[in-house]
Amino acid sequence: MESTRPRKPSSEAVARGYEDTQPTLRGMLLFLVCFIAAAVILHFVLGWMYLLLIGVAPSTPSSPVAGRTVEQSRSHAAQGPSRVQAPLIPPQPRLQPSAALSETPLENVPAADMARFRRRENELLNSYSVNALQGTISIPIDEAMRLVAHRIPTRPSTRPQRPAPRDSGGFR
Repeated sequence: MESTRPRKPSSEAVARGYEDTQPTLRGMLLFLVCFIAAAVILHFVLGWMYLLLIGVAPSTPSSPVAGRTVEQSRSHAAQGPSRVQAPLIPPQPRLQPSAALSETPLENVPAADMARFRRRENELLNSYSVNALQGTISIPIDEAMRLVAHRIPTRPSTRPQRPAPRDSGGFR
């Protein structure tokens, strides 16, 4: 019967950089115990830091939604959908309010902003204006396109004109 002991690697394998011993059960258990101990210590340190940071946190919430406690949220949910509540207004800056939060609903919504922007752009494109500071004069876009089209030089045709094709009823 052969021995169950692992064979030692050859001197050639050791020269190439292979391990010359097998890992032991004792070494693996020692690593596992140290790993678990480090994880437990790390969890306690993180818990302590969390409690420390809670004590430093500001007492006023940064958002009205954050100001609700769990009990307030539960009592709000218990009231049921029959009670209509005003929407919560987020803290400043409210850069683009919705129609529901606006005092004048048609003034501050994105669609009205875009319509106002397009109206202003069309006014600029279709009107005459003089900018004395920049020394420019603006004319309507249609007139400018017509003037540019008349200024484009054209070459006279050097090829002889071909006769117009006969009408063949559609396809050739």
